[in-house]
Amino acid sequence: MTKTDPRIDAAWRAIHRADKCIQSILDTALNQARLPNTEVYSALCELHTNPQQKSAKDLENALLLPQYGVSRLLSRMERSGLISRTSGKSDHRKKILKLTKKGERQLAEMSRVYQAALAEHLGERMKLGQLERIARLLSLLDDDTD
Repeated sequence: MTKTDPRIDAAWRAIHRADKCIQSILDTALNQARLPNTEVYSALCELHTNPQQKSAKDLENALLLPQYGVSRLLSRMERSGLISRTSGKSDHRKKILKLTKKGERQLAEMSRVYQAALAEHLGERMKLGQLERIARLLSLLDDDTD
């Protein structure tokens, strides 16, 4: 068995714990407001900020979720009336995802709760320079920021 540098292991554990902690805080805040979870929020945000011809595969890549997870998520969102799926123009098998008016309203409501929870948890604990430094350091791990 290969031994990992303890600094790498400590960094990973800190990142993982922070992610789980913040995820739990955000899901709790959304749940208390009787709103869907952070997966739904992330999908709605992605469809809102990048509305051009999004498919389930595009969402998979953007959210870093497996195909089966995105499929279930989209089915729940469609049943709730938050999104619609239409056939692509060139390939009728490909389904194009669109936010509905209900999805837009849900996103706005969720954003208020989500942003307030983030501000309370991160904004009150850290200074602006610390938040910027964390964002810059973590972006080094993201393949999409090259």
